[in-house]
Amino acid sequence: MSGTRIELWFDDGRVVVADGFGVVGRDPDTHRVGEELDHDQHPRRVRVPDPGKTVSRAHLIYGRFEGAFWVADLGSRNRTGVVDRTGTRHVLQPRIRTAIGDGDTVLFGDHSFRVVRAG
Repeated sequence: MSGTRIELWFDDGRVVVADGFGVVGRDPDTHRVGEELDHDQHPRRVRVPDPGKTVSRAHLIYGRFEGAFWVADLGSRNRTGVVDRTGTRHVLQPRIRTAIGDGDTVLFGDHSFRVVRAG
């Protein structure tokens, strides 16, 4: 995925371009920059409305490193999972970057986004 545009297609219809670090959650403003795997970058904050509170305030972080796209759970109560293109589901370990491939779906609480390589 090096040098290509990565889009996150959320289950609510939004498309977010993953052009740097980002934090996803009910209230991602609670995430302190430099605290979790983002190296003092100014991450994009992606707010996910979730009245049932299945998504943590700062649930997961994403970014790119050496051409790979990755996601890390931020110690959320309901964890973060990935369904790869073969349909295999994996639960992410907290605070460990996990490479995510084109077409994989990231699950968090009752929500999800699909990773799409564009262009």
